[in-house]
Amino acid sequence: MKIKPNQHIIKNKKFVFSSPADEDAPLLAIYFKKLFHQSAKYLNFSEEYYDSEDVEKQRCFIQSINQEKSSCAIIIKHEDEIVGHLVLKNFGSERAAHRTTLAMGVLKQYHRLGLGTSLIELAQQSTDKLNIYAIELRVRDFNHAARHLYEKQQFIKVGEIQGAACVDGKFYNESLYVWNSKSFQLILEKQARSSM
Repeated sequence: MKIKPNQHIIKNKKFVFSSPADEDAPLLAIYFKKLFHQSAKYLNFSEEYYDSEDVEKQRCFIQSINQEKSSCAIIIKHEDEIVGHLVLKNFGSERAAHRTTLAMGVLKQYHRLGLGTSLIELAQQSTDKLNIYAIELRVRDFNHAARHLYEKQQFIKVGEIQGAACVDGKFYNESLYVWNSKSFQLILEKQARSSM
């Protein structure tokens, strides 16, 4: 699903939130290379993972995600540079079609501007159009800033996976978080009452 362009002015800087278009593929390849070199310890691949990333692979990703009915990608552009992203990817199975996973990132020089909060809010607002009731994510326990951000956006920690990630030869736990839409919360509450 495509997200229409949405402009935010933050500290006199213009940021445009939208789904990526085919012409964004070169910028997306550059962005992921920068992001992974800055934040690899928080991500699932090494910092070199995107070093040889080609533009065509990004173009294929853009076309694929924009065509999926229950998934979406959002990028943040500032002065013709991509500075952040969020992907909601549907599980794809029939019985879990109401759930999606979230992955996101923002370049370090744009931290603490509220861009992550805005990305999550836009994703949460899009769940009805995507026919999604729940957003799930995993975050490394040492990533305190991300955990704070998700908790501030009403994600609830529902579990922990011990030794889920191996970074530089050391194992780290990951917390599992879930956000349920209001309509889903009502369905679950009604279901719980009817089973009593």
